[in-house]
Amino acid sequence: MIDVGTSKEYYQPPPPSRDGLAIASMTLGIVAVSLLLIPVVSQICGILAIAFAGSAFKTTRHTLMVRWGLALGIVSVAWAVFWILLIVLTGLSLMSV
Repeated sequence: MIDVGTSKEYYQPPPPSRDGLAIASMTLGIVAVSLLLIPVVSQICGILAIAFAGSAFKTTRHTLMVRWGLALGIVSVAWAVFWILLIVLTGLSLMSV
């Protein structure tokens, strides 16, 4: 007779995934770029995407998700800063007239 119960001895579960920060970074980067017309929300999501990407660089391998999260976060923060500066400078120039 064949003993079927011994196959569990050789089974090893896969290691836990450590890509949670990378996924969060990429997701927040996508949300930030999607909401570029709302500068404050976009800037908050972009800053969080950059922070999570920085943490993911330290804890996981440098995956494509981490790089995209960082890049999208930087783009969204730069775009939001540009629009906030444009609004402030336009308001200041209209006040001086």
